[in-house]
Amino acid sequence: MTKENKVTITALFSSPRKASNSTALAKEMIRGAVDGGADVATFDLNRMEIRACRACYACKTGDHVCTIQDDMQEIYPALIAADAWIMATPIYWFTVSAQLKLLMDRMFALYNQDLLKSHFRNKKIAAAIAYGCEDPIESGCGNAIRTFQDMASYTGAELAGVVHGRGVTAEGRDPAVDGYLVPGSVAADAELMTKALQLGRHLLE
Repeated sequence: MTKENKVTITALFSSPRKASNSTALAKEMIRGAVDGGADVATFDLNRMEIRACRACYACKTGDHVCTIQDDMQEIYPALIAADAWIMATPIYWFTVSAQLKLLMDRMFALYNQDLLKSHFRNKKIAAAIAYGCEDPIESGCGNAIRTFQDMASYTGAELAGVVHGRGVTAEGRDPAVDGYLVPGSVAADAELMTKALQLGRHLLE
């Protein structure tokens, strides 16, 4: 891979927990991509100020940019410049985290009904999802995956793949009572981490 055709990736972490399971999966994707020569920029959404879309449609007129002045103004250029996006989220209340949903809503500014002009066009999207329930469907993981699928289909992007898995329940706690999970414990699942690594490499293809 030469400097001229090096793949660039923007990775978005959306968990409020340090060393979270979804972040662990995303970082393994990043490792696979970086080992292949990619450049990766990362953003921790929980530590950024991202306000809700106000449906003003200013992004569809004039200069076609979002007029809300917050940390999305730092993220937009990285999203536009990247060849691929990695989106990491825990499942909270049966779908993606509020932090990631805020960003997704604000990404409306990157969409153009003329898909040839859309900043989503030809972008590869890879998702990393972590949850506490043993059943991914019952947890709401299926809802999150459908969100990524619909976004990619509607905007002209490509959903390159999804890795998802359950964290490990802390010793001495009953997941049926409080669902307490160990941050980052998903890294103990060697098979899942291998899938994440391979998906990161796939983003370079």
